[in-house]
Parts: sequence; C-alpha cells; structure tokens
Amino acid sequence: MKSCLTITFCLLLSICLQSFGQANKNKDLSRSFPYSPEDLISLSGQSDLLNRKSPEFNNLFIGWEWDTLVTYQLANPYYRSSRAFNIEGNLSSWLSEDWGSNQWVSSSKSMYEYNAASKLIARVDQDFTNSAWVNVSNESYSYFLSGDLESAVTKNWQNQQWTNYSKRNWEYPNNGKEILAYSSYWNNGAWDPSLRSHQYFNSMGLDSLVLIDEWDGIVWLPFYRFTSTYDEAGNMLMQLTERSVNGILENASRNTYGYDENNRQIWSIAEDWQDSEWVPSLRQSSVYDASGHEIEAKLEMWKLGAWTNTSRELYIFNDSGLMSSHQSEIWDGAFWQFRERGNYSFDAYGNSTSGDLESYESGQWSPGDGILYMRYNHSDSWLTLSNLNRYETSYRAMPETVKENSEAFEFEVYPNPLGNEFYVKLSLNLKTRLSILDMNGVCRLSIWIEEGVNQISSAGIAPGAYIISLENEKGIVTRRVIRQ
Repeated sequence: MKSCLTITFCLLLSICLQSFGQANKNKDLSRSFPYSPEDLISLSGQSDLLNRKSPEFNNLFIGWEWDTLVTYQLANPYYRSSRAFNIEGNLSSWLSEDWGSNQWVSSSKSMYEYNAASKLIARVDQDFTNSAWVNVSNESYSYFLSGDLESAVTKNWQNQQWTNYSKRNWEYPNNGKEILAYSSYWNNGAWDPSLRSHQYFNSMGLDSLVLIDEWDGIVWLPFYRFTSTYDEAGNMLMQLTERSVNGILENASRNTYGYDENNRQIWSIAEDWQDSEWVPSLRQSSVYDASGHEIEAKLEMWKLGAWTNTSRELYIFNDSGLMSSHQSEIWDGAFWQFRERGNYSFDAYGNSTSGDLESYESGQWSPGDGILYMRYNHSDSWLTLSNLNRYETSYRAMPETVKENSEAFEFEVYPNPLGNEFYVKLSLNLKTRLSILDMNGVCRLSIWIEEGVNQISSAGIAPGAYIISLENEKGIVTRRVIRQ
C-alpha cells in the first residue's frame, strides 16, 4: 500500500517517539499507536490511504471513536482492545487482551492524564504478568505558555523504581516557522545527546527543508537532509534525500509525484542514486472514478531498463462512497493473479463495524489472514490491522470533540462563492490548520494559516460545494462555501 507520509515525517516521528522503546506488535495497538500529544510535528502530506477510502459521510462533523476492537485469526479470537475516554473526550485508558484457554486474558494497558487545556501530560504503560499489573514505562510532557510541546521524558521501570531512559526537547524559532527537535538518552547519570532535527516551512506551512544531525560526542555532524518542493496547490512535487558519507551529505534517493487537474496524485516514482546518476526503482500509479475515489493503485519495479508490473490494489465503493471491498493482486509475468481481498460493513455513520479477509488459493477464495482496514471518525482515521481474518468494532459518539459549529472561535471567509483565490481572516494567534473538503469528504487542500488575513489560492479546486474547516487547540470550526 502506498503512503504519502514522507520520509521526512517518518524520520522526525522516530525522533519524537523513539523512546517508547517497545517493538511494535500488531496485536499491541496501545503501544504501536502515536499516542503522544497532538501535532508533535507538522505532517508534510496527507495519506493517500485516507483520501482513497474515506469520503465524509452525510453526518459530517459528529466525532466518533472506537471503544472496543475484537480481532480473529481464521475465525478464532486473537486479541481485544478496549478504550475509555474522560468527559472531555480524551483517551483515558487502553486495555489489550489476548485470547487463551477459551477466555480473554489481560496483556497490557496504558493510562493517560491531561491538564486543564486537555493536553496530554503523562502516560503510564503496564503489562499483566503473574496475575498482577507491572509497570513498564511512563512518559511525561511539558508545554510552553503558547501551548507548543516543550519536552517529553520517558522512564522505564527497573529494580522497582522509575529510571530515566530518553528525552526529547522542542524549540520553535522564527515565530514557529521552524521546529528544532532534540533527542537524548540517559547514560551514567547524565543526558547524552543523540539526534537533532531542524525543520523549515515554506509560505504554505509545508516543510521544505529538514536537517538531521547526529552527536559525535563533541559536535553535531550532518546525518540526513530532506528537501521538498511543492506546486501552488501544496502538492509535493519532489523530495530529495541526502545522507552523510564520511561527514559529507550526498544524494541517496528521491521521490517525484504527478497530479491530475483535481490535485489527485496519479503517479509517483522512487529513484536511487547509483554511480553518479539517478536510477529508477519503483513507480506507483493510480486510477480514479468519476466521484474521485481511487479504484486502482498499481506498483511497478524498474527491471532491465523497463517498468515491470509487480502488484496492484483494486477498491470498490458502495452507494454511500465507502470502500466496501479491496482486492490485492500480483503479477506473474503474464497475468494478474488474485492474492487476497477484504470486505467491510459500516454503521449508519460510516464507521466500519467489521472486516473479513479471504485468500485466493488453489483456484478459490477461502478465509485467510492478511491486512484489513478499519475506518472511523471520518476521513482523519484509518487503522491498518495486519495478520487478521476478521475484526469487529463498536464505537461511541463524541460530538463534544468534533462538530460543525461557529462557537469555538470566529473566522471570516471571503468572497463566497470563491474565485481563483480567497481570503481567510483569523483573529487568533494560534497555529491553525485550514482544510477544504469536498462533499465526499476528500481533502482538497490542507495548509497552516496565521493570525490576520491569509490569501489562499483555490485555482486547483474544481467548481462545486465544499466545507472549509479550521482546527486549533480551541476546537474545530467549519463553513460551507461554493467554488465557482
């Protein structure tokens, strides 16, 4: 499956989250999720998986969170995750259980604590061992007065006491238009620096340059550099990755992207730097239907000077615009061969309540284990579940966290209908994300805006009705607009 979450994001996220320490286990969702405070770093792109499978449902801005997830392997119970929330809608606990001896057995849990502004300030992880809960790790967070994350300290439970393990610190120079992040580890009673990242943003709020340095014990040395370019609609056109060789940054890889007139990604090419030239390695291409749903994603490899089919994903949508099934196929050199497929059911609000996987073997479909997807909370949330045959999910409504409103804060959009450009006036000195969603819920534009009057191009957006959503720490406010 492709993803537009760039290498930049992955590297930065690893700096932010590396001290969580536990190896990701598919069944241990509470440890594999990015459950640190919101917006640790800026995403440079939105996942194609979200855009492909997540048009907004009719009840557009009711928030939903799943509270119970039960999974199966070949019809046998496998693991269960249960989540609880406080009255503000924040996640307060996450319990994971395994199936054993015909009953659910506790495995691990995480507990969360928030400040008065609903920002996460502490998380404690425990494992259930010898019929008792045992501490594993905890993490504490601090914030600047502006609300930006300042530090995160991770401690592990050793010898019946909490012991420092890692620390991350953030700075926001140039009025927040840059982000500095540092990671360090506890060693012999002191913090040893490890990595440093410096992220720069362009005028659209997208990261254009990221520098990663490593500490050699005396000075910071170059480690990686990521350079990104975008078109006027904010679509990434190219990302160049350079890595340090003997202290000098050299070309390593690059990704280039192409889009159609509706700003939908239709191809991407990955290349590696070999013998002083760029050599193609992978190409991803996409096909969309008239409603804007991605119905095919094909992967090719560069072999013997030509592109060769490798695999493809096919997607089918129901009348409500929800992905009812996906099918994976592989290329055998002459024909596409079935591999696996998933089928999904949804509730009245567009949340996926179940998913079933089948594998193709010996000329027929039969239950199998593989990758399934779980949709909830509209287009912002898709959960990938691996090595499963089936899942069942229940949800709870959270209208207090995500709803169509004009109460959290005020902003102005003009003119309406929109032309090739429009203006958004914001009276809050807060980092604010502006998103434009079409009536299928597909995100057509997502940028950061600032206090004051922001001039925004809508040249790449087709005529029609849209939702403009502004989100910051005060909440989410929406407006309906027309693009003429």
